[in-house]
Amino acid sequence: MYGTYFHGYDTAVAVIERCRKNSEFRRAMDPPADPKDARQLNLLAYLVTPIQRLPRYELLLKDLLRHTWLEHPDKQTLQSALDSIRLSIVDLNESKKKDSTKKKVAQYQDKFRQPGELESLLGEGNFLCEATAKSYDESGKSSKVYLALFEDQLLVSKRSNDLIKDGILGYRKSQRYFDARGIFLAQMEQPAEAWDEAPDKSFGLKLVFKNKIIRLGLKDGIERNKWVRDINSARQKLKS
Repeated sequence: MYGTYFHGYDTAVAVIERCRKNSEFRRAMDPPADPKDARQLNLLAYLVTPIQRLPRYELLLKDLLRHTWLEHPDKQTLQSALDSIRLSIVDLNESKKKDSTKKKVAQYQDKFRQPGELESLLGEGNFLCEATAKSYDESGKSSKVYLALFEDQLLVSKRSNDLIKDGILGYRKSQRYFDARGIFLAQMEQPAEAWDEAPDKSFGLKLVFKNKIIRLGLKDGIERNKWVRDINSARQKLKS
C-alpha cells in the first residue's frame, strides 16, 4: 500500500497544482490560518507527510543506535529495523526510477516512425535526464537534437519531416518524426569533457568513442557541466 502511495504522489501533486488555478479550489485548500493552531497544514503538506516518514524513521533509528550501548538486548533488533528501513528506501527509489522511465518512453513513443522503435533502442537502464542541444558535424555545421540520458546509454534524436498523402485529393503535408540513435556509454574511450571549441559560442560537450567523436552544444555552462557529471557518473557505474 505504501508503495502505491509513494508512486502516485507526484501525479497527485500535479493534479492539485492544476486545480489550484480555480479560485474556489484554492480557498478550500488553503483556509485562513488559525493563530490558535500552529500545527495547521494545507493539503500538500498532509500529502507529503507519509513520503517523509521512512527517512525520518531512518534518522530516528540511527540516533537510537548511537545512544544504545553494545550489550543492550535491543541493539540487534534496532540494527535489523534500520537495515529494513534502508532496504525499503532503496527499493522504493529504484522502482520509482523504473516507473519514471516507462512514463518517459511512453511520452515520446508516438513521435517515432515505427511502433516500438524507441523501446528497441533502449536497454535496461533507467531514465536520468533530458535536454535539447545542438549536434555538430566535422565541418562545424549544427542541427538541433533531443538528448535523453539513461543509465546505460545516451539517446540522440533528430527531428525529420516526411511528406505524406492526406485525404482523397492527395494533398501532401509534413509529418514530424524523430530519427534516433542509441550511444552506449560503455563504449566511450574516455570520460565526457567540456569542448571549448564549439562554434557559435555554444557550451560544448565532447564524447570520444573508438571510431567517432560526438560533439554537442548545450544552452549554458551550468547545463553542460551537469551533463558532463551525469554521463561520467553513469559510465563509471557501468564499469564498476
